[in-house]
Amino acid sequence: MLGALASTGPLARLGWIAVDGLWQGLALAAMLALALRLARRKSSAFRHGVALTTLAIWLVVPVAGLALHESARSAAQPRAGEGREAAIQGDGEFAAPTVADRMGGSSAGYMDRAGSSSVERLARLAAPFAPRLDDLLPFIGLGWLIASCALLLRLLASLVVAARIGRSGRELLELEDRVAVLARRMGLPGSAAVRESRRVDVPTVTSGRRPVLLLPRGAYPGLPDDQLELVLAHELAHLKRRDGLANLVLAVAEAALPFHPLTWWAGAVIRLEREQACDDLALATTGLQPVVLAQALARLEGARAMPTTVLAAGGNAGQLVRRVRRLLGRPAAGSSPRAALPFLGIGLLAAWLGVGGAQEAVRPPNGVPAGAPVVAIDAGHGGGTGARGYVDEDPVVLQVAVKLAELLEAEGVATVLTRDADARLGESLGYDLVKRVEIASGADLLVSLHANAGSGFLRGIQTWTPDMGPDATLTSRLLASRSLAEVIHSRLVAATGAPDRGMRSSRFYLLYRTSVPAVMVELGFVTHAEEGPLLASDEYQTLLAKALADGILEYLAHESDEVDGDGPPQASGAEPFPFVLT
Repeated sequence: MLGALASTGPLARLGWIAVDGLWQGLALAAMLALALRLARRKSSAFRHGVALTTLAIWLVVPVAGLALHESARSAAQPRAGEGREAAIQGDGEFAAPTVADRMGGSSAGYMDRAGSSSVERLARLAAPFAPRLDDLLPFIGLGWLIASCALLLRLLASLVVAARIGRSGRELLELEDRVAVLARRMGLPGSAAVRESRRVDVPTVTSGRRPVLLLPRGAYPGLPDDQLELVLAHELAHLKRRDGLANLVLAVAEAALPFHPLTWWAGAVIRLEREQACDDLALATTGLQPVVLAQALARLEGARAMPTTVLAAGGNAGQLVRRVRRLLGRPAAGSSPRAALPFLGIGLLAAWLGVGGAQEAVRPPNGVPAGAPVVAIDAGHGGGTGARGYVDEDPVVLQVAVKLAELLEAEGVATVLTRDADARLGESLGYDLVKRVEIASGADLLVSLHANAGSGFLRGIQTWTPDMGPDATLTSRLLASRSLAEVIHSRLVAATGAPDRGMRSSRFYLLYRTSVPAVMVELGFVTHAEEGPLLASDEYQTLLAKALADGILEYLAHESDEVDGDGPPQASGAEPFPFVLT
């Protein structure tokens, strides 16, 4: 149960679908409202079809949206074989998220181009007032699951009740010939049995091997012949239109998507237009006047002793007034403004999300001016997954990352840490890497900190840049990464006096998949007898952080010079080249 409530579990995935469904349902509701407005002079059968089609689309949209997000994200994953190449080249923190990882990660599938999802925008705005929305997603998913299960049980109970009601009551054999004649007029292939039952309080039709038309007890003797004929024709119209199937689709939608007002509003429209379409078909079949049907409806309507089943084709008291007014040729009363309140709430939420999208993906901390460059600092690994030796990698790189952030912020540079505790961002390596790339994509550059491991005699500093690959072209991001690596690497070697193990390129996932200039720095070997304990010392960590900060500030200064027209930075031994910070 605790695993299901994790931010990477299936309940979190349901929560993401529900929150994304707020936007999708609002768009569909707007389209349905416009379509109904344009079709206000069309027949009720046409309007019923429009609403039912919208509901069917609404059933598919959340699943289709999830599939598209997953497909887009899987297309961005490393190709087969890249993991083996990277494992040979470096410390092994490269992994293509597996199918299980992709299905288990909650937010990774909902990235937009800026690296910030709509839900994360809401989380940033709501941060002063509520816990992280990521933490609430599993509970949103759990609430959805509980509500859907309850409604599904109600649907199954209604099926059982409908089957039992269809076998109840006294047969009215004297009406079956009359019903058969009406059925032939409508073009139905067969007729229906007629029963009088105390278990219904409105005329009802149940479909099955042989349909059964149920009349409330006492209704048959109390109705004049013309009114009775219209009532029977109305119920047969449900069979002609196959409303039982439409009712089943509606019931499934209400059980599957109960969280959005679109479901319930579209359902109300479908029920009203369905009854009005059957009224029209009954009048066309019998040739009687609409006022006769209005009188029959008024005579039948009364106190209902039991709730109508989910699959019942009959209307409800709330629809009666609109049906009668329509039959009498009077304009229907307009919808109450209160009916729009749920959609107003959804609209305000959508606007809130939109405002969040206009904000920076990474907001500078207090004391850092707006518009300052943003540096993503990645403390590699986490959760005890790093290298082990005379000291563990995870706490060392985290402590250096925190020191580096403090130094940069003191110089007016905004920073964001991919982790600020000794834990990974997800249960799986794949999800952890995707989340770290997501965080880095909202910054201006990424510096990933690691500590190496190997044979006991190996020591020194090594820096990695993204590999262009065999078919890649030189891009501004790759060249900028190389420039950043050169200044950082030279500063570290000069400040520490550690052996220079050089600069290399690789297709590490974190470097290759981020959208900003990125470098990965190996600060030393935890397996070396001298360098390992040195990495654990506060003085050496401060020295490393100061060298890293100096290199980053030098790079940013060169970038600022280029923007001001003083020319681009020079790569050692290379011609000048243009670059931009994305």
